[in-house]
Amino acid sequence: MTDVVVVGGGVVGLASAWALARQGLRVTVVEPGPLGGQSSQAAAGILGPLAESSADGPLTRLLWASLERFPTWVAALAEDSAADPEFETRGVLRLVAPAQAAAERASMAWRTRYDPAVTWVEPGGAPPVPEGWAAAIWSPHEGQIHGPRYLDALLQAAVRRGVNLEVGTLVTALEREGDRVVGVRTDHGRIPAAAVVLAAGAWSAPLAATVERRLDVAPVRGQVLGVRAPVRPFDYVLFAPGAYVAPKADGLLVLGATEDHSGYDSRVTLDGLYTVARRIAAIAPDLLRLPFDRAWSGLRPGTADGLPYLGRWPDLEGLVVATGHYRNGILLSPLTADVVTALVTGSTPPPSYDPAAFGPARSARTPGSPDEAAR
Repeated sequence: MTDVVVVGGGVVGLASAWALARQGLRVTVVEPGPLGGQSSQAAAGILGPLAESSADGPLTRLLWASLERFPTWVAALAEDSAADPEFETRGVLRLVAPAQAAAERASMAWRTRYDPAVTWVEPGGAPPVPEGWAAAIWSPHEGQIHGPRYLDALLQAAVRRGVNLEVGTLVTALEREGDRVVGVRTDHGRIPAAAVVLAAGAWSAPLAATVERRLDVAPVRGQVLGVRAPVRPFDYVLFAPGAYVAPKADGLLVLGATEDHSGYDSRVTLDGLYTVARRIAAIAPDLLRLPFDRAWSGLRPGTADGLPYLGRWPDLEGLVVATGHYRNGILLSPLTADVVTALVTGSTPPPSYDPAAFGPARSARTPGSPDEAAR
């Protein structure tokens, strides 16, 4: 018998499984498709809690706390894996539009509380501010990781720690006895377990419904394109509302990304690629002349209030929810794994985790739509 079943083989599921296995627990990951086949493989891997946030709050605090974990997390990962996830902290430059200059200038007060090294950059300063933008916010201690290689590292580490992978297996329902979840039903049979971690991304809501619980999670398609450069035009991440450039060490520049509602259709569209190209033209037009490499997409799990679901229902034992991370699955993976491990083992979660803000019981009181999660 397994101790813990993790439903979902994306970056959140694999990170949680590896962390649980490091505590000596017997863990099974159940995934119907390729591991990380949706938002994890499609992600640019930006680690920019201050650059991507437009206001301070529980989510920003959670994101920053997870970023602070990355150096020790990646070092531990290297002990269990031969894959290099290309973790870098070479900075993120957030561009500021003229209409937003006053509000963004005022935001420096809370941003510098997290990191005093964050600076306001005027045109003519460094790093350079592209033409047409009023200013930029330079966050030198943020950065990026290579999403697919990070996923490979987590997979290798999980296998080395004895995690059982049930790939090509569909979980059809969570199994409940009274006020406790006791395992899962799959298209290949039952898997009993002392605890279940629901980390199925955009597919989490139907599974929660099988134990009469509601999660406001819906798929939001993100389309991304890649171009190739002989050398990096810059080694930091360039970020603006609705667009980003993440230059990788191998010469690939990841350009993204759309946020469109297509149900569970993850196909790339010409309209999506046109949207990305048009936005990139406003921040780094020279990149559009580089050779096209490829395009891809994934379904992000968006939530109604823009916050992930991370925690337990107070009246349902044995179930830990870790889903709805939207654009932040990779960035939040170390802290999410710590929270999941604490909740499963009965230890104390990290202080940056606020169960009232992130717990799944709030789903009954969250109006809005996944668009609000774009921040």
